[in-house]
Amino acid sequence: MSLLNDILNGFFNPAPQPKPTPRPSMNIHTPPTSSAKLPDTNTKLAISKIAAQIDFASKAYQRTLWPEGASRADLLHDLELMLAAADLNQITVELHAGGCVAHEFCWGFTGRTLLLPKDFDLAKGMELPLLDLKRITGHRLMVTRHNKEQSYAHLLKLNWGTVTPMQQEAGGQFASEHAAAITGGRISGTMRVGDSARHTLVVTSAGDKFAFAQDMQLKGQSVWLNPRHAAPGLHFKIGAKVSAVVVSTPRGLQGRDIRLAA
Repeated sequence: MSLLNDILNGFFNPAPQPKPTPRPSMNIHTPPTSSAKLPDTNTKLAISKIAAQIDFASKAYQRTLWPEGASRADLLHDLELMLAAADLNQITVELHAGGCVAHEFCWGFTGRTLLLPKDFDLAKGMELPLLDLKRITGHRLMVTRHNKEQSYAHLLKLNWGTVTPMQQEAGGQFASEHAAAITGGRISGTMRVGDSARHTLVVTSAGDKFAFAQDMQLKGQSVWLNPRHAAPGLHFKIGAKVSAVVVSTPRGLQGRDIRLAA
């Protein structure tokens, strides 16, 4: 009887079976999707226009203004990434002399389009200051950013670091009308020029809208002057001496940052 009860109990009340050991789950690693915004056509065009100006200045000054040892293609690639991420504030090319920054070309990104008058670009080309190239001992290219590199840092091709600011030679600055004109105001250009590059001019003819002067350092060559490039309140008078940064342009020699001569 006991044996029969055991059989029946085992049939109707089976002993609990141990739970099967769970199979390990298959964890497939999916790499994170990059959040970097890739450069579009407008971004590449903006950087190419700055590159063209650096090339133009390099040829005029008979020395490359690009960083030594860095691939040009890699540099432009990185600048495009920075601009696409709205991280690029300014590109600067410095020219060094006497252990300090003697001259500086700066391109800033405004992020907006401006409606500029037709006569805004009076040079009709890049304004290149006449410099004593024998003084130039070095150069460097720098960028200023907004600290947004987290989204694209893994895509950069060059190792970007920080640099120590150099002392600047006393001088003045003027806006590059050409840089703004060829980009619809989306890029602003500024040129800082040391006082060692200033020229003394003697006004030979003067009108309401412009004047001409002879450059004493260039054996009397004629320089075109416009009141909007002069210090506030400065009026051109025949025989007056003024001090200016003389720039070479497709329209000839012109004056910038014009002041009364000391």
